[in-house]
Amino acid sequence: MTPGKNATDIALAIDAVEVLLTRPYETFVLIVSDSDFVPLARRIRADGRQVFGFGQKMTAPAFQDACDKFWDFGSLVRQTSTSEFPVLFWKQAPSDAEELILTVLRDAAPDGEPIAIALFGQLLVKRDPSFDPRVFSRKRLGNLLRDLPSVEVIEQEGKHHVRLSGTGTRTGCVLA
Repeated sequence: MTPGKNATDIALAIDAVEVLLTRPYETFVLIVSDSDFVPLARRIRADGRQVFGFGQKMTAPAFQDACDKFWDFGSLVRQTSTSEFPVLFWKQAPSDAEELILTVLRDAAPDGEPIAIALFGQLLVKRDPSFDPRVFSRKRLGNLLRDLPSVEVIEQEGKHHVRLSGTGTRTGCVLA
């Protein structure tokens, strides 16, 4: 037995349960080869989340069964090309995110008041946990927002905020 091993296992399990209870993640990946994590995998699944396990061939069957899916490291095929990575990200245009962004922005700030980009990002992820600006060809949310004509990024009190385009800048205009 390795000194401190159980302490590390316990700390990892506590962190995982904290994430389970406080974050909207739907899938957990556990990379272990011992049965100490069977209760954790079962707890995560009991909450309706997925558990994907990775480990050695000799990993306890109880852990393998506690996962939705388990992969043996030895059975994995090494990918020699990274050409698949761009398929996962950078495949959609910024305009493909516009409907979601406008919906969340209108819900969060119905009167058109600016909202901090950091808070807005949290609201986007809450609405769509898979949201990632890299899918829409931008590294950061602020860059994505700046490329949409329907919203504008402004600076207030040293922080960047987002609002519907033209909000607060119209004076005496009549819309026909």
